[in-house]
Amino acid sequence: MAQKLWEKSVRVNEDIDRFTVGRDREMDLYLAKHDVLGSMAHITMLESIGLLTAGELQALLAEMKNIYASAERGEFVIEDGIEDVHSQVELMLTRKLGDVAPPRSGIPPPQITPAPAPGPRRTFPAGPHR
Repeated sequence: MAQKLWEKSVRVNEDIDRFTVGRDREMDLYLAKHDVLGSMAHITMLESIGLLTAGELQALLAEMKNIYASAERGEFVIEDGIEDVHSQVELMLTRKLGDVAPPRSGIPPPQITPAPAPGPRRTFPAGPHR
């Protein structure tokens, strides 16, 4: 069983994996076109905020259109050892285009503001509420 993207240091028992994943890869074939469209929207957003160049976006979109067309013709397959449709699309893009968008040095990581601490808990008297 190949390691999945979300597995880090713990391996999942094969029986549990088979029970929970089941026919996911087979079902993912029906989602391939939609996954590609979602990825196209996502990379368009990444270009709009400066994480991809216009040239990188165009190269990715052109290849994603080819992948979409293969899914539409029923030729898209998820290879053995590949977890799901999204991983297959990523693999196909990397094979065809290489590392299109290397990590950008000088771009600071996003700042995450923690949520405010909850206020004091309010209690209500027991009984019917109006």
